[in-house]
Amino acid sequence: INAYLTVLVSKFNQDGAERAFVVDTYEMTHVWKWNKPKIKIDPVFYKYIWGVVNKDHHWMLVVLKPGEKRSLFLDPLGESKRRVKQCQDISRHHHESK
Repeated sequence: INAYLTVLVSKFNQDGAERAFVVDTYEMTHVWKWNKPKIKIDPVFYKYIWGVVNKDHHWMLVVLKPGEKRSLFLDPLGESKRRVKQCQDISRHHHESK
């Protein structure tokens, strides 16, 4: 999944003026568990920040839109209210800590 997202984002970055960044699955899952991010990026430079969370052998996509202070959470099995709220809370916490 990390390789596939990296290829997609690389193509996106080549095709237009907007930029995207991929957070690998290990780091995104680390952040999903309310841990402090280990990577240092300036989100201002990116239109999108993509990452995949692995929770109990299940994959979920998180897309952050830093400029709009918004996030998108996609779960192929359906987005539970609890997980959507967790995504919102983590995104909000990340934006407020900048």
